[in-house]
Amino acid sequence: MLKRVTFEPGAVLCREGEPADVAYFLERGEVDLTAFGDTHKIFSGDVCGEAALLGSSYHATAVAVSEVEALSASREDLLQIIYTDPQKAELFFDCVIRKVAALYRTLDRLKNEQTQPAAQEDRLVG
Repeated sequence: MLKRVTFEPGAVLCREGEPADVAYFLERGEVDLTAFGDTHKIFSGDVCGEAALLGSSYHATAVAVSEVEALSASREDLLQIIYTDPQKAELFFDCVIRKVAALYRTLDRLKNEQTQPAAQEDRLVG
């Protein structure tokens, strides 16, 4: 079901655009998560590669900053956890919800960065 894995600093856990086959639950260490040109740090208690649940591609690249210990789970493993272990499922979804909220904040910031220069130009011209 869940497999314990270790990554050395600089190791890539998942790469944006590649098929998402495994999600990682970080138990120890620090990971840089890069999406949409922004990099965020994630730590123990966080999850990366949750796109594996959907069977889609990874939406970010995750690189170990320090030695990382994690639990890896395939889509089938994740579904089994959801159906058989409500407490672990709740922890997983809690992590995913936090990441989705952070993603929306990033998207809003990027949207504002793109629209603000245009609005400033309109004020100068108009």
